[in-house]
Amino acid sequence: MEYNVPGKKVSMKKLFEMAKQDGFEGSDALVNWNKWRRENGKMPSCTKIDKDNNERIAKNAGYASLKEYDKVWLENCGFENRAEYNRLRRWNNGICEPVEFNVDCTSYFGIEQGEKLFVVFLKDIFDDVKWMGGKRDGGIDFICRNPKKEFIDKYPNLKLEKEKDYKIQLRMRCLESGNVGWNFAVEFNDADYFIFVGWDNRNDLNIMHIWMINRYEIIRGRQLWERRKMIITDNSVGLETFLQYELIDELEKLKTYCNKMKDGESVDT
Repeated sequence: MEYNVPGKKVSMKKLFEMAKQDGFEGSDALVNWNKWRRENGKMPSCTKIDKDNNERIAKNAGYASLKEYDKVWLENCGFENRAEYNRLRRWNNGICEPVEFNVDCTSYFGIEQGEKLFVVFLKDIFDDVKWMGGKRDGGIDFICRNPKKEFIDKYPNLKLEKEKDYKIQLRMRCLESGNVGWNFAVEFNDADYFIFVGWDNRNDLNIMHIWMINRYEIIRGRQLWERRKMIITDNSVGLETFLQYELIDELEKLKTYCNKMKDGESVDT
């Protein structure tokens, strides 16, 4: 089996040989070797590689950035943004119906239920909460301003400050098959904070955990925003690793809002 290394392909055997040359041996050699390479700037950043490729595409087309290139193309086609284009394409091709009518859709779970629920929840934490709406283009779900002093004092590790605005990305997942844990997408998002919510399943909709993590928090040797995804395993080791980020006191309040939603009661936004 061959594995991709920037610029070439090498076998697993060759990777172990390369790790050994830098002083790493044993069953965990590759894990420790990759961690050492990241910490010492010897491993190219996936984010930088993607950014450089995108910028090159835009400049070759005569634009300052890929965002500008994409914006002009969409406007010329009569679309407000990329999200509107994707919705119409999926509808016309029979891939899916609008999310607000499709209860089996993941976005219905995430947007029509989850994000609206969190508008109410976040108002307990911030003085001002702006929901970007389920049909936005981009990766930010909420812009929240002026965190409340009680919350700041309760969770000093979050390093929130009064009178400041924060971009927040909400990610919600149900337990993976076999109840092994939750697989949250990060995708190099530029949010200031990520809120990860772990549910049991789509039928019962019981919230089990809620974590809030700063984008620059170093987890397993890499800053959170640099990751494509974050996996939290549902066992003592996995949960202990993320215990410092868990909003334990807020969990019961969130469960109350969720139960109202499941009972058909109004959760005003």
